[in-house]
Amino acid sequence: MTTITAPVTVPDELEHEGSRYRVTRAWPHRRGLAVELRRHGPDRAGNDHGAPTGPIHAGLLHRGGDVEVYPHGEDPGLPALAGVTGRLLSHRAGRRAVLDDGERFVKVVRPGTAGRVLDGAGRAAPLGSGYLLPRHRILGDGVVAIERVPGRPLISTAHDAESWARAWQLWESADAAVADAPGASPADASGAAPRGGQGARPAEPPATTVHDVAAEVAVLDGWAARIRTTLGTDLAAEAAVTAVTERLRAGADDDGPAVPAHRDLHDGQLLVSARAVALIDLDTACHAPAGLDLGNLLAHMTMHRTTGLLSDDGHARAAAAIRRRAEARGVGARRLAEWERAALARLGLVFAVRPGSQRLAARLRRLSREGATA
Repeated sequence: MTTITAPVTVPDELEHEGSRYRVTRAWPHRRGLAVELRRHGPDRAGNDHGAPTGPIHAGLLHRGGDVEVYPHGEDPGLPALAGVTGRLLSHRAGRRAVLDDGERFVKVVRPGTAGRVLDGAGRAAPLGSGYLLPRHRILGDGVVAIERVPGRPLISTAHDAESWARAWQLWESADAAVADAPGASPADASGAAPRGGQGARPAEPPATTVHDVAAEVAVLDGWAARIRTTLGTDLAAEAAVTAVTERLRAGADDDGPAVPAHRDLHDGQLLVSARAVALIDLDTACHAPAGLDLGNLLAHMTMHRTTGLLSDDGHARAAAAIRRRAEARGVGARRLAEWERAALARLGLVFAVRPGSQRLAARLRRLSREGATA
């Protein structure tokens, strides 16, 4: 049995009941850390899983106590998971699991919360004016089917300059279509199905949710508190969270009316095909200041440049596209930079509990504190 002490240390690997696991992802949890694991090496039965590409498991690293590893495809907090077939793609203990059944994706959530997933798809409907949106359908308590949409993650096109440029042209066109569509502000947002019949919504559109500066400040403060509780280290000062949130508040009057927003817009949520861009993971959709999504997308491009996944030229191409759309939406350069720094601060906290990412997390917090360079 593996034991950890408080405060929690994020391990790269752990051993449990004779099997070795690589910790692939981790999240703060009220008991310590929720972890996603892959088995590797020989298990107690003599089955050798080799590199950490074995089946996904979820588990909990209790603060000052034991390690729990759930059997593959099981979770006491997600009772519906045991009845769903398909290849498990991701699993956060007690929160959600995503599977691919060959025809569609299936999201498993806590009992009684599937309607929230559908509500998010409904709130995302105005984004369908520019993006392809997957349809959602409840299959049972805690189980939602999500339509497969065409495309590959935006960042996967970065290896080729022409493909990268074309991807950003498509994204700019999609964002412009959303901005120019009727119902782009809460005052006239009706939740109607997006143009062309794409996307999905419940029979009764959910009320518009507005995520304003105060709500984003609460998100940052919440992450700082969770990291402090989980790791026993206050990283808020290192990420300049107080300064970031003060700048967000001070510039709130410059943000203009709230617009349709994804609220977690990054390259992994954007799937690029020959003529369109699809947008996935719609649970957080809302209306928000235009700078929120644009700053978050820019922060992810800055992060990819920091890791070497994106070249300086690739970053410049992406940043130029984002800044053009910011200007078109009335988001000034200074305000965009403030939203980017807020996103970098959050990423610097999120990655503080990602296995093997502590150095990256520190660099992101520094960028938040000092400001990313152009």
